[in-house]
Amino acid sequence: MKRSDFYMKYQQRDFSEDLLEKIRNTEDALKDHIDRLLLKYKPVFAKKNLDFHAGFYVE
Repeated sequence: MKRSDFYMKYQQRDFSEDLLEKIRNTEDALKDHIDRLLLKYKPVFAKKNLDFHAGFYVE
């Protein structure tokens, strides 16, 4: 079994407007959380001479 066998494929047109709005709100909340984590912990990693990167990828 391939890893891709575990994913369900959906198209944006399959979603209702309510669901799309909830997805957008969730994505925005995740991006905000990542930004806060970067702001808070980047100096800690820099002090130890390590790079701290985080991101949010949307297909």
